[in-house]
Amino acid sequence: MRIISGQLKGQRYEMPGKSQKTRPTTDMAREGLFNILQHQIELQDLKVLDLFAGVGGVGYEFLSRGAEQVDFVEKYRGCCRFIQSQLQRFEMEDKGKVHQADVFAFLGQLPEQSYGLVFADPPYALNKMQSLPELIFSKNILKKGGCLIIEHDDRQDFANHANFAQIRKYGQARFSIFWADDAQ
Repeated sequence: MRIISGQLKGQRYEMPGKSQKTRPTTDMAREGLFNILQHQIELQDLKVLDLFAGVGGVGYEFLSRGAEQVDFVEKYRGCCRFIQSQLQRFEMEDKGKVHQADVFAFLGQLPEQSYGLVFADPPYALNKMQSLPELIFSKNILKKGGCLIIEHDDRQDFANHANFAQIRKYGQARFSIFWADDAQ
């Protein structure tokens, strides 16, 4: 895996081992996602929440492109240790914070309007996936004009959600994009 663009462009990171149950977002999908985002949201100085962070690839990409802060939320201890080690290696530990927690419990304790962007990459078979947008918008976690992106496969459909804006497909990955306050 590699970081595609920005200050850390070309930096590689290896998977922490087969014992971790992760499905990293592919380079192709991340590149497509960031091509969309660079035209719709200012990445510089953005505060990002990376839910179901896995090995942290999407969060590293945000940091590389100038995000002010990325909060990584992952329940697996090995993945959390891996993300922390990579933040140290990239000399970004002051901008990245790792939270070992269940995502739904973590979301339940967040203050309102904490983030400009929330990225969620849950396991594709997660039973609670359809509830993520409603939980994030009902808790008012996004700042005005903020963006929620959920990575999923073709089993999920968020098109009927009031804040849904668009879906983009990259191989097996789908990115459903939502905006707070009808910003886009």
